[in-house]
Amino acid sequence: MKFRCPVCMYPEMPYPPDNYHICPCCGTEFGNDDAFSSWDQLRRSWADNDAPWFFGDPPPLWNPWKQLEDAHYSHEFAIRWGDPP
Repeated sequence: MKFRCPVCMYPEMPYPPDNYHICPCCGTEFGNDDAFSSWDQLRRSWADNDAPWFFGDPPPLWNPWKQLEDAHYSHEFAIRWGDPP
């Protein structure tokens, strides 16, 4: 079973977003990073820092802006279509 990160909307998290699991895409540690910041605030911070991939190599053709668009969050950001992640 795969889970969606509520911060960056990465749809392939291997564990649910709780119990100190860390999203491999945005690096949010659930139960720690979201203790004092909302998921919306964490998403904004991640995007404001050019939405980098956090752990290891990103999946082939991964695009953080497309990921946000697919999850209907693109309206929140000045998306840079076609730019590499």
